[in-house]
Amino acid sequence: MHPEQRTDWYQELIAVLLAGQPEDWVLRWSNELQTALAGWGGPPPFRLMHAWQAETVLPVLLEAGIEGARGTDLLTLQQLHRRAALGLNGRRGEWLAALKAILPGLYRQAFPYASSHARAHEIALDYATAPANTAMIAEHFGDAKAYADYYAQLSTEANAIAFADANSRAHARIAAGVYADNDARLYGEICAGATRVCALAAAGRQDAGAHRSVLKKLAEGLSRCLIESAPAARGYFSGEQHEQ
Repeated sequence: MHPEQRTDWYQELIAVLLAGQPEDWVLRWSNELQTALAGWGGPPPFRLMHAWQAETVLPVLLEAGIEGARGTDLLTLQQLHRRAALGLNGRRGEWLAALKAILPGLYRQAFPYASSHARAHEIALDYATAPANTAMIAEHFGDAKAYADYYAQLSTEANAIAFADANSRAHARIAAGVYADNDARLYGEICAGATRVCALAAAGRQDAGAHRSVLKKLAEGLSRCLIESAPAARGYFSGEQHEQ
């Protein structure tokens, strides 16, 4: 068991969830949130973050699917969050193993593939059409577009792999410590980036509207967790809803 922390971690989270959303929806959601917070009589406990992860974030990722991750990998992480929501924190090694199974695919899906490919293609075309390079390009690739297609694909794939590997390694270790130690302060520092990554991965290679739609779903799930668990965390933290 680890000590419970009550901080304003959720304020950092809310700023990300509401970014770019319609003003009328933000106002309605904010009013709903304030009603939920009033039921707590102060900042919600950090265990509520685990409830939100288990009952909102991971179901969204399960529905979207994560490249290279099995459904059972996501369910394992979900169970760890459910236990932590009940005050039974997993050990750091348990969290680390669960996170390592899904984070590489998560970051791979969150990588800005389209914009990176477009930029690489533009750079390659500039190179291929330079007078000093046209003869070499024609000999080896046929024309400038063929070279640009080849370079953009190769470059973007390499960057996506490097991005996923570096970020998943770093985040897995930090997040495992946060979850095992109930470190609400450190969670407040990493939750913005982590939440954006989850939303980008769930939206896939769709437009910004799809990304905002996922963030809206995550925000609605957060307020629902607050409302259903207040006051005094009845119901959710009793364990009745999560014994399987």
